[in-house]
Amino acid sequence: MKEYRLSQQTAIVGFDTLESNHLTQAKSAVIRGIAAATALEPLIPVIEKGESAVFKDHLAKLIQNVKGLGKKEAKAIEKETAASLKGDGVLEEVPALIACDMNYETAGVKIMEYRSDETEYRRVVESIRAEILEDGKPSAESLCLLWLFRETFLISELFSSTEQVAVKQRIGEASTENECYRMLFEAEFHSVFNSFSSSFLKTKKNLFQNPYLEGVNLLFPFLERRSAIFIDLVVLGSTVKSRREAVLCYLAERGHYAQEVKNGPETLLLIDNSYYRIFPMTKAYYKIPVQGVNLVPAYV
Repeated sequence: MKEYRLSQQTAIVGFDTLESNHLTQAKSAVIRGIAAATALEPLIPVIEKGESAVFKDHLAKLIQNVKGLGKKEAKAIEKETAASLKGDGVLEEVPALIACDMNYETAGVKIMEYRSDETEYRRVVESIRAEILEDGKPSAESLCLLWLFRETFLISELFSSTEQVAVKQRIGEASTENECYRMLFEAEFHSVFNSFSSSFLKTKKNLFQNPYLEGVNLLFPFLERRSAIFIDLVVLGSTVKSRREAVLCYLAERGHYAQEVKNGPETLLLIDNSYYRIFPMTKAYYKIPVQGVNLVPAYV
């Protein structure tokens, strides 16, 4: 099995579910993460040796370059990275899940998104989860990847709210033991997004009002990478189980991998590589009530 570089691992997890034909804030963050990973990887031996004076200079230049990344450069990085991963068969473009939403489907809007190979996606995710959450000293590569995932708004996709407390503690431990890690985790580039501060405050308020954001922990930067989706499914008198089955068939017909997954007392839908909760819902469409279901991103 091929071992992927830091930048490629960032892309495999980061590009997944993002629109491939539009430069969104979320994708811009991931592209910056790929650029940062490319510059950070050669510095791993410096970090391991604890050469903080050398690392400090390189890190400052890295952050400056990543924050100043232009659209033309970002597009070139995306094109090159995506082409490489597509060539390996671990990334593909498929009709976007959001295109299943009634508003998009009735309008005939075509939206494409990236989908990472499930096996490779899980390999990257489970590897860093094991390194960070289990006993033992995490590798320098895993701590660097953790920082990259933080800066690309991916922590809530990979760790539960409870686990994020442990992640924060692990960062503190590493920073105490090695000055290079302290400098790394104090450095950031996610603030280049102008609306981040207002979005962060809005999210903080929504946490106390919106049960759909359950599982989000504001210990780390958060940006909604996925949207709720309303699917028009008239299943009168159906049970919860039959409603889920109807949704699974609907999604499969549109090229998505979907299955039911138990999460404690509740049942979630795993769609491609992401989890969703399903709720019955009636939505007005041109003042006409339409019965269906709402798929809401789940952070577990």
